[in-house]
Amino acid sequence: MKLYTEKQVKELLETQKGNCYVAVLNETKNEEIAGMAMLAPLPAGEQFDQMYGIDVTELIHEDLADKELQENYNSFKRSKESAKTSYNSLVPKLNSYIDRIVNLKELIVSLSMQGLSTETAVKRLAKLDDNFTKLSKRADFYKTEMDKQDLLIKKYEDWNERKLFMHWKYLSLLKAIDEPWLDWKQGYKDTIL
Repeated sequence: MKLYTEKQVKELLETQKGNCYVAVLNETKNEEIAGMAMLAPLPAGEQFDQMYGIDVTELIHEDLADKELQENYNSFKRSKESAKTSYNSLVPKLNSYIDRIVNLKELIVSLSMQGLSTETAVKRLAKLDDNFTKLSKRADFYKTEMDKQDLLIKKYEDWNERKLFMHWKYLSLLKAIDEPWLDWKQGYKDTIL
């Protein structure tokens, strides 16, 4: 759908009046009657501006008023932060398990070199390794969740950039704004349309 500014609509109507003049003159061959076609009032008379005036910023205001995409975006960011917090709380525990596993492995090697029993150390190592594996799976789940949310956030930001550019393009073409793209988009930095 092509949008017209109020000025363009008035110009089109003036052109149409000229076309009417020519058509009436061809039919009647009477300049006086044809001249009356040029004097025809604009549709709606005094209320032309209210009936035919177009607010070119209406589309962007409509997008700004619709908060669904913004809420989705905020939800993705909250989910990412929650997963990040959970992941970060597991990292020190995983590092502790790694240190203890390494120490136990060194102890087992040392005990076996001295010919001593390693049975107890091996059982502890198996238990630590099992706990480490379970904790690693939880950490992997949170890491995957962070990556998933990052991907959604990136897609929303990319689409938003394109959508903002489309708004800027038609607003600048219709002379509703005169700011350069990089300056104008800063006003919508944290806004998802």
